[in-house]
Amino acid sequence: MTVETQVDISANVPCPCPDKFLKKDDVLEATALSKSALYHRIQTKDFPKPVKLGGASVWSEKAVQAWITSKLIH
Repeated sequence: MTVETQVDISANVPCPCPDKFLKKDDVLEATALSKSALYHRIQTKDFPKPVKLGGASVWSEKAVQAWITSKLIH
């Protein structure tokens, strides 16, 4: 059985899907945070929560980049 979905691209709405997923080690490298600092910031809602993908925790690259940018501006 094939399921087809139609997407209206004329609405010019960005896809809610992240363009890439980052593993924890990639997030730590990109942010220069320690593992404990990363999880502390997640608990205090100062960092995006990971999502489970195949049992692994991953982060949206866009969300991580947005967080980094927000810290550079402030």
